[in-house]
Amino acid sequence: HIRNNNIRTLPETMDNLHKMQVFDAKNNPIHFPPREVWERGLPAIKAYFEEIRRSGSSRSSRLKITVLGAQGSGKTSFIHCLTQSCVPGRVEATAGIEVTRWIPVEDPDMAFILWDHSGNALYDATHQFFFSPGSLVFLVVNLAEYVHQD
Repeated sequence: HIRNNNIRTLPETMDNLHKMQVFDAKNNPIHFPPREVWERGLPAIKAYFEEIRRSGSSRSSRLKITVLGAQGSGKTSFIHCLTQSCVPGRVEATAGIEVTRWIPVEDPDMAFILWDHSGNALYDATHQFFFSPGSLVFLVVNLAEYVHQD
C-alpha cells in the first residue's frame, strides 16, 4: 500500500512487480497514468503501460492549447486568468498569435503552451494550420453577446 504519500507519477516498470497483487494508492496526487487508469488497479495500470510501449507513444509533460474565439470574446482575458490573475477590464486585442508558456504552481512538472489566436475574421482560415495531434483547442464564447441561429 502506498496510501497518503505525495506520489505524482507511477513508474512505467510497474509491470515488473509480478508478486504484487493489491495496489492501493488512495490520497496521492497521481497524475500519470491518468486517475481513470490507476483507480482500476494493477491489471489496468499494466495494460496502460504495455499499450504505451507497444504503440511507441511517449509521455510529454508539455501540452499545447490553442485558444480560439470571436474578436472580443475574452480569449486573452481567459489566458491572463490562468497564467497571472483575473483582473476585470479590457485587455489589448491580440494581433496575429501570441504564445504564452505557463507552468502551474500546483504541478511544476507540467508546462502548458497557450496559443492565443486573434479573433479577427481575416485569420480564421489559418487556424487549421496550428492544430496538432495531442493538443487541446479551447473555444471561448462571450455568452452576453451570443445569439443562437437556426
